[in-house]
Amino acid sequence: MELVDRLQDADLLRTQCYVNGAWIDADSGAVLDVVDPASGARLAAVADACREETRRAIEAAEAAWAD
Repeated sequence: MELVDRLQDADLLRTQCYVNGAWIDADSGAVLDVVDPASGARLAAVADACREETRRAIEAAEAAWAD
């Protein structure tokens, strides 16, 4: 049984980026595998956010800070 399968609440495992109040995939659709270094088992695939997603996240955070 994989570690992720043993979670009591699988909804707590998020694989997207949180940007401006929403969970989003990478614009390109690319993902990165998260691997357990001890066993080599793949635990999840998460959004591979790059420059544009990061820029939007920073802008949203700066806008929220003003409030």
